[in-house]
Amino acid sequence: MAYKDETVHLFTYRLTSVDIGADGRAKPSALANALQEAAREHAHHLGWGVETLHEKQLYWVLSRIHVEIEKRPKHGSIVQVKTWPKGGSGLFAWRDFVMEFEGNVILRATSSWALLDAKRSRPTPIEQLSDLFSDRADQHAIATPAEKIKPISQEISSVNITPAFTDLDEIRHVNNTKYLDWAWSAITPEQRKRTKGWTVNYLVEVKEGEDLTLTVGSIESAISCEGRTKNGKHAFTVAFHQ
Repeated sequence: MAYKDETVHLFTYRLTSVDIGADGRAKPSALANALQEAAREHAHHLGWGVETLHEKQLYWVLSRIHVEIEKRPKHGSIVQVKTWPKGGSGLFAWRDFVMEFEGNVILRATSSWALLDAKRSRPTPIEQLSDLFSDRADQHAIATPAEKIKPISQEISSVNITPAFTDLDEIRHVNNTKYLDWAWSAITPEQRKRTKGWTVNYLVEVKEGEDLTLTVGSIESAISCEGRTKNGKHAFTVAFHQ
């Protein structure tokens, strides 16, 4: 449902079996998927959804997201996601999220999105959407935009990954939630227990069969997972904050 002014959207999601990990709690990718669906639904209500953009040869891509989490809920939990666009800069539009469970805030997030030209695979300026971002430019779930993640300072391990057909989304790129699954699987149980949130930088699109090396290492107070293609191109980084 949307609020009366349409600038804030409320999305309700029930966690199912596929959302829950071996520790009995929601996987980060499941929570990220709930945020993604809330954003998609709201964009549709605002007139800039997937179907409308497809006609204009445009599509939204998530560039960065920073998440702070208090609790990962269990199977059957009904969570509510409140989301709103809150401005932008240059080629990027900002969107924030708050997730609640049983009336308590369990997650806050801020994200940066780019509007890509499908023909050129290049970002397009967001000035045409400026009216959508002005009303709540000063309302923040997290005030500071998601930042660029620093390079790994000390390598711990690495693993090779080949994206499969089932990792792709409708524009035939690896869906942003899959990167979280790969990184979550690559860190240790103790590191997963200590995780208080995560930041993801999505740098280049990854397609089916494109071999990747996922390197795990440490950066300040986080465990970082860097994904690179076989020619060394930096594709994404996930940092789990400890």
